[in-house]
This record gives sequence, structure tokens and C-alpha cells, in this order.
Amino acid sequence: MKCLIVEDDPQLCDILHGLMEEMGHDAVCVYSISAAMRKLACAKYELVVMEYQMPDGTTERLSDHVSMFCPNSRVIMITGNPVFIHGEHSVFTPGVDWLLRKPLPTRDLEALVSYAAQDVGHCPTAMMALP
Repeated sequence: MKCLIVEDDPQLCDILHGLMEEMGHDAVCVYSISAAMRKLACAKYELVVMEYQMPDGTTERLSDHVSMFCPNSRVIMITGNPVFIHGEHSVFTPGVDWLLRKPLPTRDLEALVSYAAQDVGHCPTAMMALP
């Protein structure tokens, strides 16, 4: 599965990249929303893992872009911010399949990535938030 990782922390990006590759997936890291938009214009990704707060804004518009132009892609949003604490990400960012909070539980991320890999080409978007 082709994965795009959108994370401004280079250390966390390296960890996520390594995890994806250990799981047998191809992963590309970008460090801004604008870089992610450029990558998405050139290639399709089955999974996009994105940090909510980036230096060039929040990734709400990026999740909208993914849902419109890559409708079969799954999206995992990661945040350390106290946003969407009641699961309202499904209303404000309907393109986001799952929301994970930092500190990032590796086993939860692995489970979601495995599920996304089995579900490539899905139709409806799942709405679920993990604490």
C-alpha cells in the first residue's frame, strides 16, 4: 500500500515511515500541507497519515482535498491538540476515517494501517475516534 505521511516533526515522521516500511508498505514523508498537496497531485496514495496542526495551518482542508480527489484513500489524523474531543471530527473533517491522539499508541496505529491495507478500494468512510 502506498502511504503519504504528513508530519512536521522529522523525528516522528521517521518513526512513522519506519513503521510503515516494517509493515510492508511504501511510505513518503512530507513536512507541510503544501508539500502534501503537490505529492497528491502527482500520485495516488491508499493511506494518508496526517498531523492535525502543521506549520502552514491545520490539515482540515487537506483531508477535504483527499476525500474529493482520492476518494478511495483512507485518512488517519494524528493530534496532540485538544480538538475534536467528543468525536466531532466526523462533522468538521468528514474525510478523516480515524483520529488518533498523542502520545501515539503504536498498536492502535498498526491496527488501523492493517485494516486500511485490507480495505483498499472501500466506498463509505468509517467514522471512529480512538482515545
